[in-house]
Amino acid sequence: MKKVALVLVMIFLFFPVQTLASEEMSSSGEGTSDVPQKQEKENKKEKEKKPTMRYSEKVVVTAYRLPADEVELGRIPAPVTVLTVEDIAQAKVISLQELFQECPGVVIFDDVGNGIESTVEWRGFNEGTATTVLVDGVRINEPDDNRVDLEMLPLFSIERVEVFRGSSSTIYGGGAMAGSVNVVTKRGSSRPQTLVEVNGGNYSRYGLSASSGGSWGKLNYFVGGARNRAHGFRHNGYFGITNLFTRVGYDFSPSSALSFMHNYSKGEFGNPGALMDAELIANRHQSPFNFVDNNAKKSQLFSFNWEQRPTEELSVRINLFRRNNRVDTLTTGRMAALFGGFQTLSDIYTRGLTLQMSWDGWWGSRRHILSGGLELSKNRFGADGFSTDSTGGNPFLLSRNLTDQQIEGYFLQESLELSPAVTLTAGARLDRISLNYKDRLYPSNDDTKRFHKASLRLGVNYRILPQASIYGSYSQAFLAPTVTDLFAYPGFGSNPDLNPTLADDWEVGLRAGVRDNLAFQLSYYRIEVRDEIVYVFDYFWGGRNENLGRSRREGMELSVEGRFTPHWKGFIHYTFTQATCRSGELVGKLIPMVPKNRLNIGMSADLRERWWVSLNALFVGKQFLFGDEANVQSPLDSYLLLDGRVSYSTGPWEAYLVVRNLLNREFNIRGIFIGGSSYFTPSPGLTYYMGVKFFI
Repeated sequence: MKKVALVLVMIFLFFPVQTLASEEMSSSGEGTSDVPQKQEKENKKEKEKKPTMRYSEKVVVTAYRLPADEVELGRIPAPVTVLTVEDIAQAKVISLQELFQECPGVVIFDDVGNGIESTVEWRGFNEGTATTVLVDGVRINEPDDNRVDLEMLPLFSIERVEVFRGSSSTIYGGGAMAGSVNVVTKRGSSRPQTLVEVNGGNYSRYGLSASSGGSWGKLNYFVGGARNRAHGFRHNGYFGITNLFTRVGYDFSPSSALSFMHNYSKGEFGNPGALMDAELIANRHQSPFNFVDNNAKKSQLFSFNWEQRPTEELSVRINLFRRNNRVDTLTTGRMAALFGGFQTLSDIYTRGLTLQMSWDGWWGSRRHILSGGLELSKNRFGADGFSTDSTGGNPFLLSRNLTDQQIEGYFLQESLELSPAVTLTAGARLDRISLNYKDRLYPSNDDTKRFHKASLRLGVNYRILPQASIYGSYSQAFLAPTVTDLFAYPGFGSNPDLNPTLADDWEVGLRAGVRDNLAFQLSYYRIEVRDEIVYVFDYFWGGRNENLGRSRREGMELSVEGRFTPHWKGFIHYTFTQATCRSGELVGKLIPMVPKNRLNIGMSADLRERWWVSLNALFVGKQFLFGDEANVQSPLDSYLLLDGRVSYSTGPWEAYLVVRNLLNREFNIRGIFIGGSSYFTPSPGLTYYMGVKFFI
């Protein structure tokens, strides 16, 4: 592999010289003339109108901190998966976790057992804290632990989702070690449309949603609401989610626009917990020790986006936002009869702004895009902890803390065409983070922490054919310790002496397409991680957050998408991941809950312009259990899932049926080893739901 990387580096160094030389010949009249700037932009618009494959060079993405002019995928030195509104509609899912199941490089498992609050991560990370998620430019990672409640985002409001795999802290700041997810919401179009959807299935699942969008002159709007609920296949495995969404925009002129977005989400979730082997054999549906465990969430997001174009090349964008989030969690478990339960009440208030200026212009005949700006946010979050009896009653205050956090980020990125075939991308970002922690019951625990880190990025794209390019990149990332890591539970897991986690990411890749009928991505990456923060379990009770020296994520991702006939298409996604410890007594040991192999194959067909059918197969390889860093226990078994979908459309109506786990296989999706025993989270057998959509 090192030899292959060396050859690619030599190509990157050699071919730009040749293309630059040919440019010099062109400028002296010995070759073709320069492409006019206006013609270049017109060509770009024409390309965007044509239907393209998901991994084609023609796909356009938003490659900036705030949504800006879209850039062709062939200019991005990183693998990207774009999920459009059509992909979301065909998937027939209710959460982003379900939508990401078919993406390459994903690591996903059910932490709590209700089937909806799954942890999603990428590229061999497994804590749910290494990916930055943005909605219309607003970071929605929770500041107290950097996790994201993806299940709270309403899918009916989403226009597209862009998944950037690989370290990207130079654009998105701390936490983007595994990658970033950019969610773009819908705006009203010139043609008003209303959609109503009703669905239901086994395990008392039901869903209802309605949305409407349109425009009046310069004003555009999109509003909607949804309610989804299910009892779940396990006792206390229920969930219920309510969403209300509003987006209103006003176009003052073709070069000036303002938009307001508000999202309200409320969720109730049961947490049935994990089972031992004997309990799984007796009854996979039971929850004998976590029958009262639950959590309730309520969140609101207010966001203003303003865009101004003083000139054709220069754009200025400003985002102002405020987020409020309340979480109430009750945990009891197997030892509740002896020690009772534990309840936490958390309130998080976040506000901030992001300013971005971009210049999309020309240096002579070479296009360059320069983007820079700043990101500021202030966060305040408080948490109260209570001991309870075994049923969650009689709460007694144990802890009360309040944290003020301030984040400053300054970023700059340049994308320069060295020639029509070669694009160089370079970026840098400086982040400053301060935490002021106050223990309201024991002031001796008060503390202040400050972290700062500069992150760099360098990448090269070389277009070897009109629809094929190779790329190479190096990028840095970091994740500062969160208040939960440092202070939240003094003497019971937290560690105030933690250092930030640092990562260096090297990557090479190939993208290609054939006549809009076949497209694929192939990438190899290596991420070297230092001081990774990991919760280290002790033998019997609890554990502690620790910086665990060095680790490595190394792997290969292959994505192929093809259209065989005008009506039939398919895809193959294969991911090989080797996540290992690189220092201490665990050198060479695999990191738990990261499968080496993951294969996803799917086929779909449009039949007689009314019927649509699809069949997807997912294979996930063996994984070692959490708490088994030494790799001595039996791993979690591999599993195979087969899912089917069928829909029928006529006029404004569409009816559909989705069946998951068609083979009705029994398997476990997560495992943990603690106290000398193994515990597993079972996955449901065959599940189905059907629904009806009506378009007005």
